Amino acid sequence: MYGVSQLFAFLLTDNNKVKNGYCYPEEPELAAESTYAGKLSSDHSYGYDKTLKETKKFFERALKGWGSTLEPVAKALSGIRQLFTEQVCSYRLESKRRFYKKFKKLTDMCSVKSGLRDIKLLKPCYLQELSDTELKRLINDKSLNPLSDICDQLFLRTNGKYLYLSFDTKLLDSAIKRRLSLLLGAIREPEKGLDEYPSVNDQALASTVRKIIKPMIKASRNEGDPVNKIVRSKKRAIYIEGCPGSGKTRLIVKRVRYLLSQGVEASQISVLAFTNEAAAEFKRRLKEKGLYDTRMFVGTFSGWCNQLLDATQKLDVLNRDAALDELQSVIDKDCKMAKAFALDDIARRCFDVFSYMANYDTPILNNCIKKVAPDLVCYQNDILALHKAYIVHKKGKFRDFNDMLSMLRTRIAEEEFCSSILKKTKHLIIDEIQDTNIVQWNIIKGLYRKGINFFCVGDPAQSMYGFRGAKSGYLDKFSGLFANSKCFKLTDNHRSTEPLVELANVIREKINRNYSISFPVKDSETACRPRIKSCDYLKEAVSWLINDLQESHTTTSHLILCRYKNQCKRVEEALDEARILHGKKKAIQVYTYHKGKGLEAEHCYVLDPQFSKSKLSSYKEELCNAYVALTRAKESLTILACNSGSSVYGLDNKQGKRAGKSIFLDLPEELLEFVD
Repeated sequence: MYGVSQLFAFLLTDNNKVKNGYCYPEEPELAAESTYAGKLSSDHSYGYDKTLKETKKFFERALKGWGSTLEPVAKALSGIRQLFTEQVCSYRLESKRRFYKKFKKLTDMCSVKSGLRDIKLLKPCYLQELSDTELKRLINDKSLNPLSDICDQLFLRTNGKYLYLSFDTKLLDSAIKRRLSLLLGAIREPEKGLDEYPSVNDQALASTVRKIIKPMIKASRNEGDPVNKIVRSKKRAIYIEGCPGSGKTRLIVKRVRYLLSQGVEASQISVLAFTNEAAAEFKRRLKEKGLYDTRMFVGTFSGWCNQLLDATQKLDVLNRDAALDELQSVIDKDCKMAKAFALDDIARRCFDVFSYMANYDTPILNNCIKKVAPDLVCYQNDILALHKAYIVHKKGKFRDFNDMLSMLRTRIAEEEFCSSILKKTKHLIIDEIQDTNIVQWNIIKGLYRKGINFFCVGDPAQSMYGFRGAKSGYLDKFSGLFANSKCFKLTDNHRSTEPLVELANVIREKINRNYSISFPVKDSETACRPRIKSCDYLKEAVSWLINDLQESHTTTSHLILCRYKNQCKRVEEALDEARILHGKKKAIQVYTYHKGKGLEAEHCYVLDPQFSKSKLSSYKEELCNAYVALTRAKESLTILACNSGSSVYGLDNKQGKRAGKSIFLDLPEELLEFVD
């Protein structure tokens, strides 16, 4: 690697074989910091403005987890205009060669000619020949073709002067040969090493900067919308994106109070929660405030659907657990799938496939299996037979959640039926809207077109049910889907301390940089950083967890969150063996990430999904799962990360199939306290 003392250098090559070249970042309004000449998959050269890139990277680390960028902070920093001019400007050049099978011995490297021999840089003195517009365009895009065109024009303007800086090839070859010799010597005698460089504690520097700029970030952050403004909005369709701990449940209760105060009949309000437990909590809070009326519907989406459907068809309604039991009872015990998997596992995974199929009028089974359970594609015939058997088994006796959705989707096309719904429900209020699937969205849109009022709250970063067809992406298009609509944001986190919120925000930004960032409200002067303990195996992690619980002697509430039921079972068995009380209404409770959603505790232990060999969801969905788990903690958090997981992420349209690296081991070290 070689460099020159120059800011905003412009790189070209004399190698006629190089046809490709591009810049990063690609956004047209940003200065290009890096330029590539050649394909990354083969030999290529690379140059970057070191001052620009490394200053930016440093501030990215310092701002990590606060949902801010350098731009708003820079406005509050005195001397920001001297940031670059007072530093030594430098431009770094690298040449990368891919040797493949060319060499039989390491010493053969010494015969290789560096790609830097072909590199040339535009001399800075000739930039004055460019207009401001040309120069700005060049700073934004320094890739090969635009630069070559401008250099051709400069050649004519300067009457054929030589415009470039290039390397003295003899000195270059000599210098590279000397460095290669040092490298080979270090390989032969590792204890000698290469050059010694003074150590710099970059983490300590970033920590110092974080303390300085924290008040600036708080001052420049985008405030959430006032609750009273949201509650009193007259728009027919309202969506509130609320961060964890932002008071989404309280907001819904206040909206019900407001509607009742405006003369809306209690019988015309329907409040839909994602689970029966959440619905019970809404009922409790409404009763506590003296707002609940038996004519008001407060329940789940499926319960609401069942109430709206024709009451003459007396069928038993199956919740998920009951549906799994019925499905398991009709599995052919002699089929290939039954010989490869446990019956309860087959029922659970096939029910998810059938739930995904329910999103479509004419579902293609093979495509649905690929989306939900790609490793079961080879059992397509068995799954088809099970689906038919389940339909026959339910006929005339049972109705499950998918049946109710499909039936309601069909019925809302009938004018008379829609009119009867609008007589019962004028205001539809939905919690956890990000977990709404395609059929539910179609039902909501159909009723909205007929005149229903729609108020919903949710958090797309907590979308955990993509495998069932949940479409949180519809929230990005909310204003386009619903006329006379308004979107609001709640950003204050009243639940967790600042170090916990900062760590969770890192994952939130990975999910989608456009989501509103959560900001802590609680006094966090004495708050501690989240702990992380890395283990190789689940047994080791559970053993450490039990010891930690025994040593803490605390009576505060604890949530132990696992990705899978079998992990929960292992933890519960260990708690029983250690005679540690746990369970509902106890200080210690064990749940899966999904079951833990909506709960909170003083302290949370979060176990890495990688402690299982199960196939995970897509990378983005696993980020959402991790985000939900981490944001349950109020005061303290312990992550049990897996060093040696063998799981892989599922298919994702953008990411493709990714290696199974732990999400938790990829978190910023400066935001964590590592436990030996």
